[in-house]
Amino acid sequence: MAPEAHETYLKAYASIYQGPLGIPRSLDLFRRTLELDPENDKAHAGLAEALCFAGIFSWRPTEETYPEARKMALRALELDANNASAHNVLADVKKGYDWDLTGAEAEYRRALELNPSHVLTRLWFAEMWSLLGKFDDAIAESRRAGALDLAPQLVNAWWWQGLAHAGKQDFSKALECLRRAEAVNPGPMTLGYMGHVLALARQRAQALEILGRLRAMSATRYVGPVDDAAVHAGLGDLESGFTWLETAFQRRNHGVHVLRTPLFDGFRRDSRYENFLRRTGVPGHCPILSKVNVEVCIDGTLVNAQKTETE
Repeated sequence: MAPEAHETYLKAYASIYQGPLGIPRSLDLFRRTLELDPENDKAHAGLAEALCFAGIFSWRPTEETYPEARKMALRALELDANNASAHNVLADVKKGYDWDLTGAEAEYRRALELNPSHVLTRLWFAEMWSLLGKFDDAIAESRRAGALDLAPQLVNAWWWQGLAHAGKQDFSKALECLRRAEAVNPGPMTLGYMGHVLALARQRAQALEILGRLRAMSATRYVGPVDDAAVHAGLGDLESGFTWLETAFQRRNHGVHVLRTPLFDGFRRDSRYENFLRRTGVPGHCPILSKVNVEVCIDGTLVNAQKTETE
């Protein structure tokens, strides 16, 4: 890679790891890298990864980002069939866009064969195991990722710790965590989770205010349908929740699989629940969950919260 292209490539990855706010800049920098070095497999894979993140964090609709990410990943593999990052992106596309979980598993395994230390593959693979209800596998894979990176400055850690505290009805700690997340990523996903927790805490007016903020935000940037669905789930509004989830399904939004998480426990007894899961490639049966301790790594410290496991 030429010096200018290499420097631009490094800046692009640095922007990704600044957190969600750095993703738009990373897209620009990866595209600039490819202008300077069009045949570089790492830059194609990097752009593919950034496109996935752009969809995950609602910078652009996933029905736009995932097809382009697939194209970039396949081009990377044409240039180097052993590019682990490209296989990881293909796995995420298969999981979050094609809803082909068998194909996703094969791509995750291939990525780890090529690079057992690829942290993002292990994190995304863990997410898929959880989606399938294989929680022991999910925890084991998460621990492998933690052993490779003990101090991730990831907004995800604050999200999930906040939701874990909400699961044990410690809403003040839950909201504290989500406000920390908002400082890192003041985007629609954080707002959706915050609205969900406010609703569970019976702060209905504040939860409805969050819905208003999401609608106002949608006038200036993309807001995923699942972010609204999460708030309605907290409010116990199944009709609106399923309407937003159906919108997500029709748009092939990666977030539809959030239905499998405890955020939507209140939807489980509705006949539409298992049918919706099957339509998105997930086994319909979803086990009932109970609280257990979980460790979340934040700022280099393992923090005990609570999560759920099968009964």
